[in-house]
Amino acid sequence: MKFDELIILLPCHTLDDFAVYRQGGEADGLLAAWTALWHPALLASAGSMPGWYPAEDPPASLPGRLVVIPWASRRELPVDWAQRISAEGSLVLENMSSRNELLAAALAELEGGETSVDADLAGDFLALGYCYLQVELLSRKMHYDSHIDQDQFKTEVLAAAHATVRGELEVAREGLMRSFDVLAQARDHFYPVDAYLIDLTMVAPSTLGQALRDELAEEPPTNLLVSGEVVDQMARHERETLFAVREALERGTASIVGGEYTERALPLVPIEMILDELRRGEAVYREHLGVAPEVYGRRGLGLSPVLPQILHKHGFIGALHVALDGGQIPRANQCKARWEGVDGAAIDALCATPHDASRPECFLQYAHHLGDSIEKDHVATLILAHWPGKTSCWYHDLRRIAAYGGVLGKFVTLDDYFNKTDVPDRLARFSADQYRWPFLRRAVDQGEKDPISRHVRAHRAHAEASAREAVATLSTLVQAGAPAPGERGLVEGVKELAEGLAGDAVDGPQGRLVVHPLTHSRHVAVDLPADSEGSRCGDGGGSKMIVEVPAMGFAWVSPRETKHGDTATSVLLAEENVLRNEHFEVIVNPTTGGIQAIRGYGRRGNQFSQQIAFRHPSARAQPGETWRHSGGLAVYSVMAADSVAVTHASVAVGEVTSRGRLVNHQGERLAGFVQTMRVLRGSRVLELEIELDVDEPPGADPWDSYYAVRFAWSDPDADLWRDVGMARAPTHRERLEAIHFVEIKSGNRRLAILPAGLAFHRRSGERMLDTLLVVRGETARKFRLGIGLNIPYPLPSGLDMLMPDDR
Repeated sequence: MKFDELIILLPCHTLDDFAVYRQGGEADGLLAAWTALWHPALLASAGSMPGWYPAEDPPASLPGRLVVIPWASRRELPVDWAQRISAEGSLVLENMSSRNELLAAALAELEGGETSVDADLAGDFLALGYCYLQVELLSRKMHYDSHIDQDQFKTEVLAAAHATVRGELEVAREGLMRSFDVLAQARDHFYPVDAYLIDLTMVAPSTLGQALRDELAEEPPTNLLVSGEVVDQMARHERETLFAVREALERGTASIVGGEYTERALPLVPIEMILDELRRGEAVYREHLGVAPEVYGRRGLGLSPVLPQILHKHGFIGALHVALDGGQIPRANQCKARWEGVDGAAIDALCATPHDASRPECFLQYAHHLGDSIEKDHVATLILAHWPGKTSCWYHDLRRIAAYGGVLGKFVTLDDYFNKTDVPDRLARFSADQYRWPFLRRAVDQGEKDPISRHVRAHRAHAEASAREAVATLSTLVQAGAPAPGERGLVEGVKELAEGLAGDAVDGPQGRLVVHPLTHSRHVAVDLPADSEGSRCGDGGGSKMIVEVPAMGFAWVSPRETKHGDTATSVLLAEENVLRNEHFEVIVNPTTGGIQAIRGYGRRGNQFSQQIAFRHPSARAQPGETWRHSGGLAVYSVMAADSVAVTHASVAVGEVTSRGRLVNHQGERLAGFVQTMRVLRGSRVLELEIELDVDEPPGADPWDSYYAVRFAWSDPDADLWRDVGMARAPTHRERLEAIHFVEIKSGNRRLAILPAGLAFHRRSGERMLDTLLVVRGETARKFRLGIGLNIPYPLPSGLDMLMPDDR
């Protein structure tokens, strides 16, 4: 059969109202129907370009035509129209979303079929049809009329199609090149400079096989988003892929995007751990690939405003500021911006939203996305992200188009993109609140063990390692250049330091060596022998005294020399349900066992209160039990004390311990608790130690069902601040992460919660904050945290709460 005309019915009246927001199969069907008609055998047979009609108002008679009806057009087509056209001798193809299926059906009816047509060249013609559609749509998106020279374009396309059918491949390719040039000239009317396409191939341990090697063998540049850990696995288990990556890097058709060895949750780890992961990753990249990434990127959760300063100083030229694995991040005004960190350091960043190259709607909407970038970005850029081998056929059309020129964009490596495109002239600074990552929810949903306490352990282990290193440094200095201790424990390091300090004075007075490895002074309570004459406990135990240890230093405490050093006042720091020192007074509620009030001297009114509570899932709310907040209804348990007793009372240390139960409003026990509250003379920090005996497990939603420490303050207009990468940042979030402190500031009053690694907090209304202790999957039952009153700088106190307390 010879077709007189090639026709597609579209669900629009003009291309101005062409509906690009079709999804899935509808998008696939529209693109398949449009591009299939551009096969060179069909073009040569018809001797004309494909045309289209509105599906709502098609011609009444079309004999001898090839008519393609996408599924999206079926609803608008007149009843029985397709049957009537078929009866007139036209070939009607409908309800097919696969281009290969459409082509097979059309070519099966064509005289001669496609037996003499080069398959690769035929693919270029199909890509030309896609390019033509997108240039027409892009012109309208940019508010221009079509500038395509239709006569020249038709002449070049049909000449190339006839040459293809005759087997004159070079002539056909030259004709195709001139056809693409006509489209490029039309685009140059409204955007005469390059648009950039970033092909981002995400690499995981499960995608290191043949599909990745096939992509690396292609010529258009790609960018491999791969962590150091995955490169390490590639080197061990997929040597063939490793060699393919090396060859692509040498050819300049690939670049590596990455940074860390393991992608950790950056807002929840110490800065030094981020640096360690970057150094470890760099070593692995260089060992196996010969190069280290110049552009930072990560697939996992966790971009943070602390990164620009770290990346800038680590030598990166750019960063991917995108979210590929969930979460929400802020968007800059430009796709390429100068990302400024918390310290003012900045790095170039690509902030464009990635498009999924496996989804057909991405390519149906391609002109719309590109037009948006052309209109607002000084460097028009699109990112196409995908897994190896998991791409739409329209993605391959786009790569074919790029081989003929940059009419729809130029594929580049990110190394070239950051090195050769214009430097952004504006800074983009984002607050920590603008980054929202589902760390806790994902950990619970995936059944991970200890979603809360594992972060506490990590920070304490880091603090202990830092302390061990500092003690080793002190020991080295004391011993006049002796080599630092190796991988020995902290206690052993302190003993070696003590031996170095003692020197030959083995018969000197006995006492305690107190070492403080941080860069600020600290008050500590030191246990003295029971026969010393220092400040005695109220229960007749051993003596305690308070020592202020200098920054990065030590203090020697001798009972004989300091027996009167802590008796300047005879006031005990604990009595009945009251704790006090020279800075504040704490009232313990005898009914609940929580903190009823914390009061600074010379000020009226309560500043702060605290309880332990279990938050019920909202669905279990009963009349009379609910408390309304911004997120809906919340149900909390009641804290009931069985006993409140003074467990330590001296002029140096005061301690009150409450024991009791958490019960629901029907009086049923949910958990048992022991809460110890401790104050030291001279300290502005109230220390809390909490132990829970959980009967009722939390529900599935970790932000709706949990055990927590609940804090309340009096001023609803108080400002909240939290630590972000050891810097102080304001926060207005309901759910937030903070490792070292959350500060409540009201006028000149400042109160700091020192969570000691308990990272997850939830605001309840305007005057309350929950610090989460136990969620589903959490096995820890003992917790330590602090409350600081009017601390000038809360970070040092927050670091102190994480330090090991070996005396």
